[in-house]
Amino acid sequence: MKAESVISCKNIQKKYGNFELNIDSIDFPKGFATALIGENGAGKTTLLEMIAGIKQIHNGDITYFGNYTEKDRENNPYVKEHIGYTGTDKHYFLPHWTLKQTKEIQSVL
Repeated sequence: MKAESVISCKNIQKKYGNFELNIDSIDFPKGFATALIGENGAGKTTLLEMIAGIKQIHNGDITYFGNYTEKDRENNPYVKEHIGYTGTDKHYFLPHWTLKQTKEIQSVL
């Protein structure tokens, strides 16, 4: 029995200098925690940033909840309201947020 996927990535390619991320297919199943494991520089953060829409320039397709494309992610509030990503760098907090807003968003994580 195959689990329903909430996010599917197909034929993903992203190139940085002499590094190239190539993913034929990866699915994130509904109702499960999924871990990306790999050495430093393997492309784990890059993939997550592509899924979240932080890094938008790449080849391949990302599908959300079986129905929505990356274009939908940017234009349909439903998609972004149902996915979340917290990165490890300071640029994931918007510069105009107050300290109170930053604390509030961190409390829901």
